[in-house]
Amino acid sequence: MSTFPKCKHGIGDANNLTECKECQLDDLQAELDKLKASHDRQEEALRKIDNWAKAYPLEVFPEPDFKKVAEVLKAAGISLDAVSASNMRHVIKGVKGIAEQALKEAEKIGE
Repeated sequence: MSTFPKCKHGIGDANNLTECKECQLDDLQAELDKLKASHDRQEEALRKIDNWAKAYPLEVFPEPDFKKVAEVLKAAGISLDAVSASNMRHVIKGVKGIAEQALKEAEKIGE
């Protein structure tokens, strides 16, 4: 007779849970729940980025005449490249923040 404690289902050996199919199913369900929660957080992050991408529709903010913009900026001692780079840094910083938050939340779920 085994002196080892039974698993939480009263089946098999608590030190060798591979004997208990219920324990295996519980472990798999717990892992599945973690993966689903992580997936949900990542999907939420993608939706935030998608919403941000839709925040500046061409119907409301038409593309400017970049040649004219470059001329006006040049007259003020500013290059269009510098303005464009600044705008891209702002956008990618926002996307980075959304991605970092989603990854942190995914790590917490995985613990």
